[in-house]
Amino acid sequence: MAHQAHNLPWTLLADNFKFVHYNARYHGRTNLYPCFKPGQGKQLQHFAKVFSRVLRDFSTQERKKYTSPADITIPEPEELFISELAATRIAKTIKRDETSSACSTKIPSLFDEERRLRYWITELNEPSYPYPDESLRETLEMLKTLMLYGDMEPLFRLAAHPNANLHRVWSYPCDDGWGELKDTFLTAYICLNVFALKPELWDPASRAEKLASVRRPGTAMPGAKSTLENWDYRLTSSYQRMLVQTVTTRGPDDDRVGVLPHREFFGVEKGMYTSALRSKDMNDKFGCVPMSELVDKRCSHHYVPSKLDVPLVINMLGKKGLPAELALQILELAEYDKAKRRLVVADDPLHPHNSDELKKYLSYCWRMLARVDMLLRANENAINWEFQVTEAIFRLWGVPYPPMSVVATTWDAEGWFLGVVENEARRTFV
Repeated sequence: MAHQAHNLPWTLLADNFKFVHYNARYHGRTNLYPCFKPGQGKQLQHFAKVFSRVLRDFSTQERKKYTSPADITIPEPEELFISELAATRIAKTIKRDETSSACSTKIPSLFDEERRLRYWITELNEPSYPYPDESLRETLEMLKTLMLYGDMEPLFRLAAHPNANLHRVWSYPCDDGWGELKDTFLTAYICLNVFALKPELWDPASRAEKLASVRRPGTAMPGAKSTLENWDYRLTSSYQRMLVQTVTTRGPDDDRVGVLPHREFFGVEKGMYTSALRSKDMNDKFGCVPMSELVDKRCSHHYVPSKLDVPLVINMLGKKGLPAELALQILELAEYDKAKRRLVVADDPLHPHNSDELKKYLSYCWRMLARVDMLLRANENAINWEFQVTEAIFRLWGVPYPPMSVVATTWDAEGWFLGVVENEARRTFV
């Protein structure tokens, strides 16, 4: 079942797309394609409108869990408005502390200067273009880390400052801006929820039943090769593009904190998929090759341990007579000492055995979208979620012909500086 199924018309969205393997009309690409049913445009737009309303309502309710806007106090310039606990968590996450080597006993943390309001206001008001400098990039990584952990109180206090221009650092090339959180979590959330309603693409029994139905006399075949092996959501360009987008960045530095929750869920380590896959030339691979051919050759045989693997291996080594301390040392040398994958069954998030972790991940994606909305509103910024959803749907499953949408360009520099983010294009389904 899809997440928020009682509030969001996921079935309405999913029913407007059908699976086609090796679609010759679109360069042999496997994907979900629009059915072009009567009223399709209205139904897709209706989903986007409902999504926007439900998310905004959820965001409003989530905001009540924190200090009310009327009681928010703006930090003093020299106040350490980020707590020591949050500072330690940030430092561990973005790995900035150079003393955190194996022989160091120092707990990594931020410098006091980085916890002061004055530092943040200076960084936010001196953004460099077209790329942020190293200091601003680190500040944005700290901001995103606070959001990932749900430490919103200091961010609400920061956003209340009249000179905290968060919209100016919303978007940068190479995924440096904090708007990248919206892009990745929204894309993953919509993509996986729709595929969850296509059991013929991940459940063996449903797959066999569906394939039998399309092979009946007089039934149109949904692709050039209708076999059990080809009815797999992981072969679609939408799933492959979503996975690569969420676990990589567009720049040379692949250590952005925004990718960490996605890597942990999907079981992907740094370097398995490279940012080169997001180039225009490499995009042609999506939907035309299996996932295994997208993995960097240097990592093709790399195994990512799950949370169940570590105690299992320790137990196996114990049965061989090795003490627990030595077993842990062996795992550490093999870099298997920590769970790096949440999925029980690797590389198949929709596998029934992964259902619990999938629910947690989708719930986390939803909460992250609410946090983005809360922080934007706290900083008196605006985003139109309806058009964020229409754009996400089109990028996943849209086609240029026959035309299924129109785009109105509404960008203006004045609106951007007034805090209106993501307003340059508004896609409407027709």
